[in-house]
Amino acid sequence: MLVASLVALVGAAPPATVNVTPGPIAPEIVELDHRQHRIQSAGMFTLTGWGIANIVGGVAGNLATPRGEPARYFHQMNALWNTVNLTLGAIGLRNARRARPSIGRRDGVIREVSRTQRVFAVNALLDVAYMLGGYATWEIGKERASPRLRGYGAAVVFRAPS
Repeated sequence: MLVASLVALVGAAPPATVNVTPGPIAPEIVELDHRQHRIQSAGMFTLTGWGIANIVGGVAGNLATPRGEPARYFHQMNALWNTVNLTLGAIGLRNARRARPSIGRRDGVIREVSRTQRVFAVNALLDVAYMLGGYATWEIGKERASPRLRGYGAAVVFRAPS
């Protein structure tokens, strides 16, 4: 059912493009736009698949691990965290299917690439923050002898860079 929902969300039609510049478009601009779109689409497809695989693995690990074990909470957090990956990937795939009016406009393509680079930079900073927060949670869990905090903290530390 989840896969069917993703297929319905993404759709089967190829992405639409809108040419907003009259006259011929420089081939290097068109190639830059298509290359950027292919990379972004492949990344979102990978993120969506990664999210699905980790949700399934997290649920299976949670069910297979005895209560009170830090690994059980690691699997719980892994499944929960990957709902975010699944959501972001599905939204990215859906957005990749929309009309892209920037094609044919050098400034539009460059602006889109720059925006993507800024998003990745912010994401890298958030990854560092998540890892620090996860490490703090892990350490608090050790001090309090809390398997839940240890498991959740470890899951966040190991998840953040993905």
